[in-house]
Amino acid sequence: EQLVAKALEHCGGVDFLVCSAGVNPLVGSTLGTSEQIWDKILSVNVKSPALLLSQLLPYMENRRGAVILVSSIAAYNPVVALGVYNVSKTALLGLTRTLALELAPKDIRVNCVVPGIIKTDFSKVFYGNEPLWKNFKEHHQLQRQVGFGDLVVHVWLGRGS
Repeated sequence: EQLVAKALEHCGGVDFLVCSAGVNPLVGSTLGTSEQIWDKILSVNVKSPALLLSQLLPYMENRRGAVILVSSIAAYNPVVALGVYNVSKTALLGLTRTLALELAPKDIRVNCVVPGIIKTDFSKVFYGNEPLWKNFKEHHQLQRQVGFGDLVVHVWLGRGS
């Protein structure tokens, strides 16, 4: 609620929301993950975008707004050691489809960006491991990395999406 109040105070309204939260406090198996870790990952990665949007919705209506949820390539190509994270990012695909249907009558577009590995501290487990990083680059179809900001701007400016 404080975040929403501050955004409205600063901007006066909301036309565009990008939800790029992602947390993965555990590298390990899905079935070996504690309930506490399940709750943390699903709460941050799935629930928080939906709850934030529910708070912002009254201020986005009638503004032809856009929402971009950020998933991960792990939604389509799960990584063995990222079990619950994979599940959470797959859930964002379903959340995107559902919200797109629900918000279309309000003229609010909802899309999902599914980036590959972006070099951050979060993804160091990949690019810090030379054989794993080499394998990723060999199978990356573009053979180059696209900046995350470029993806978001492309989707946002694509008013027909």
